Amino acid sequence: MTKVLMQMKYQTLSPTIIHGKGLNPYIDFENSPFYVQQKAEKWECPSIDMGDGEKAYPRRAG
Repeated sequence: MTKVLMQMKYQTLSPTIIHGKGLNPYIDFENSPFYVQQKAEKWECPSIDMGDGEKAYPRRAG
């Protein structure tokens, strides 16, 4: 919970720390919409342009 709150505060996605041998070989990340965060990145607010201007939405975790 603390990690998510800090990421929201600083608008940054933090890398995931994987202990041991790495990613689970039974999870097909190549063909999955999910990924493991490998490096820190700016966490942009999602935005949609509906024709009458761009609308930004709040960041969400969960």
